[in-house]
Amino acid sequence: MPNSVEVNPPAAQLHVSAHGTYWLWSVFAVFAVTLLFTLMWSFIQPRGQRAFHHIALVILVVGTIAYFTMASNLGQAAVTAEFPRSHTGPITRGVFFARYVMWALNLSLIILSVLLGTGATLSEIFITIVMNLVWIVLLLFGAIVTSTYKWGYYTLSVLSIFYVLFHINFLSVRSSLLPNRRSSVGGAGYITFFWLMYPLIWPFADGGNVISPTGEAVWYGIVDLLTMPVFVITHLWGARGVDYDTLGFTSGKTTDFSGVQHGGHGVGHSTTTTGAPREKVDPGSTAV
Repeated sequence: MPNSVEVNPPAAQLHVSAHGTYWLWSVFAVFAVTLLFTLMWSFIQPRGQRAFHHIALVILVVGTIAYFTMASNLGQAAVTAEFPRSHTGPITRGVFFARYVMWALNLSLIILSVLLGTGATLSEIFITIVMNLVWIVLLLFGAIVTSTYKWGYYTLSVLSIFYVLFHINFLSVRSSLLPNRRSSVGGAGYITFFWLMYPLIWPFADGGNVISPTGEAVWYGIVDLLTMPVFVITHLWGARGVDYDTLGFTSGKTTDFSGVQHGGHGVGHSTTTTGAPREKVDPGSTAV
């Protein structure tokens, strides 16, 4: 059976080998199995208690699609490497832009999942997610730039990720009075350690062309597995006993409560007394 490299020939001279695609298929399989497990796990959760599970499902869906794309040797572009290394003359290297799209979506959702349990304000969550998108986009810019200016993008990206990680840890420690403090602080420390691997690997991969695209796929695959499937499962397990009411996650829709029917014909008790006189409302004193 032909492999992905033979079916979808790469445009770049330096590209993932056939053995590299086998590794990418393995990572895809882990994402897919974890996705199915999390989907079944979410079904046994009570309604109104599935917020973290739904975020995890989106993370795993995006990761599964991204790794299917990369394992198929698709979702990449040929970029002239700044340093040809042992090769004579200019040489092109395959850059998986599908990986950067996955990071932009999934790492932002991981931030959302962690910060939702910290009591952070909407503006704090928003700025953290935006700065997370900034450092990933800057790395993508650096990967497709062929001159030394790519290292300017890399420097700005490193500064951005340090801001993101500092903000995540600060907000998590500040949530010391919340019941899920251990889960929030533990999750923040976990992603801080492993997310620093991304800017450490990049100079040797898309940045400096030191390691081969196959070696890059192996290193990024390991980190992605630890920061996505492994993280979401451990985070869901740590948050399993959290009271969603204390975090304001419980749905207020009437369809979430038993005993309430449409049209007022249900078996639930009505809160309206038909014989009680209605209070006259002054139209000029409407609350705003």
